[in-house]
Amino acid sequence: MNCITSLLALATTILLTTQQPQGVSALLPLDHLTTPTPLWNQGIQSKPGNGNVVQISPDDQWLYVTAADGSLSKLDPAAGSFHDVYTPERRTSNDGDGGVIEWAMMGLGGISFYMGDDNDDDSYLVYWVFDIPTSSVDVGLRPGSRVIAVRHDSSKEIEVLWTKVVPGIIEGTPVIGYVYLFFRGE
Repeated sequence: MNCITSLLALATTILLTTQQPQGVSALLPLDHLTTPTPLWNQGIQSKPGNGNVVQISPDDQWLYVTAADGSLSKLDPAAGSFHDVYTPERRTSNDGDGGVIEWAMMGLGGISFYMGDDNDDDSYLVYWVFDIPTSSVDVGLRPGSRVIAVRHDSSKEIEVLWTKVVPGIIEGTPVIGYVYLFFRGE
């Protein structure tokens, strides 16, 4: 499914969930329509791939899109307007001979949210990217992942709170509040 189709499908979901009677949970099963009714059509700067997500925040305030290049886009789910994009910097390493090794970066996972107690500043989301050294020179570099925390608030800009490098390649959607175990097979 391409980016435009994903965003159109999401806009249809927004339409259906926002027309629920007051007090009824938005998590009720959606009615299946014969013809989708798009609310808006918005392109983003990066292309989502397999494993990426188009996800509305739990408070319905923002729409976030992860992309295969590791970027995170922020859109208004009601109007479809694009507001900001964050793309992590590519990692580089010394090759031991004074040269630089470039790393390939990919993002193929989802997003997890932590929603604070009625305080806009306490809410955040996490997502991840992975890095693979592109050099065939063996200088002890191994693939690694970066977990990235981003503030979730009313601001239209994306604010990165922290980035944590972990060994190995993370897969799937990160989960907040769990201990991750990493095993390294040789």
